[in-house]
Amino acid sequence: MIFLFEGVDKLGDRKLWIRIFAEIGLGQWFRYATGVLEIIGASLLLIPRATTIAVTMLGSTMLGAFLTHIVIIGIGPQTVIVAVLLAAVIMIYWRRRTAVTEAK
Repeated sequence: MIFLFEGVDKLGDRKLWIRIFAEIGLGQWFRYATGVLEIIGASLLLIPRATTIAVTMLGSTMLGAFLTHIVIIGIGPQTVIVAVLLAAVIMIYWRRRTAVTEAK
């Protein structure tokens, strides 16, 4: 749900996201692309067969966000949140993979 909420939030006119993505320097198109990836990834997590695709999308997004915090934005409380979300995505993949393996 967090990815869905944050993805939709990035597509809006919220000044926070506009400022952050301006600071990153890749343009506002990147904010929209990130928002769409988060929405699609969150939706795909609801489909067990699509877990690998969803985790790849969301994991890549969170890894990019983590590196962006370290290199451009600076380390702060938001960096911890991004790291926790990345860990959650990896855990989701691990649990689904283990469940599929045990079912066979």
